Amino acid sequence: MNYVGEIMLYASFGIIVQRWEVWDIYLYMWGIIFMIRMSIKDHSLSKKQGWQEYKDNTWMLLPKLCNSALWSCTIYSVSLFGCYFTYSNGGMEKTLKLLF
Repeated sequence: MNYVGEIMLYASFGIIVQRWEVWDIYLYMWGIIFMIRMSIKDHSLSKKQGWQEYKDNTWMLLPKLCNSALWSCTIYSVSLFGCYFTYSNGGMEKTLKLLF
């Protein structure tokens, strides 16, 4: 399963409705249900050929970029901050007007 895709899909619904109760449900769903399912899936995949290479190149949800955990975390952090900054300023058009 593509868990990142599902998380992004559900998060978009949470952003649209703008209610904090939705995020409580999502945190439960992602923190408990998804983690259990991902752990079971990783355990079953660990028995297959190529597991070690897969494990070396990915985390549970996201790929490691540039074969470096530090660079990967930096890139993901900057991207997440950019998305939050854009969202908190009212969208892409307003953010671009603010920056330029």
